[in-house]
Amino acid sequence: MQEALVSENTRLEKNINSKETRHGRRNQVIYTAGTLLTNEFSNNEIEDALRERFPKSTTGKTLNISSNLIELSGGTHPIFTKTPKGNRYRFVDPKVKIMIRWMLTKEENEKIIVKKFDEGISF
Repeated sequence: MQEALVSENTRLEKNINSKETRHGRRNQVIYTAGTLLTNEFSNNEIEDALRERFPKSTTGKTLNISSNLIELSGGTHPIFTKTPKGNRYRFVDPKVKIMIRWMLTKEENEKIIVKKFDEGISF
């Protein structure tokens, strides 16, 4: 299983903030997308879910989710791809969602913890 997920690990690591930022908004967006039940979502669906999961760091803030989704769907290692339906996105590969769920966890203080690849999928 590890071998099947190596490329998705690389893709995810290229997009996760390696340094801890004030709120880690990009990591919050990635985490939130990974927790959704569907594989396709809109800017608004991500924003609503993010505000629900991270109320302390989002209350009264402009989140600019569309900018994060555009960045995460571009470059050489995108996590998402834009659908023909306008402002909707989907995972480039369902295995990316699995990696997000394995590697990212949220603490009570809303901090996102990024596990190393081997830690994330140990059996």
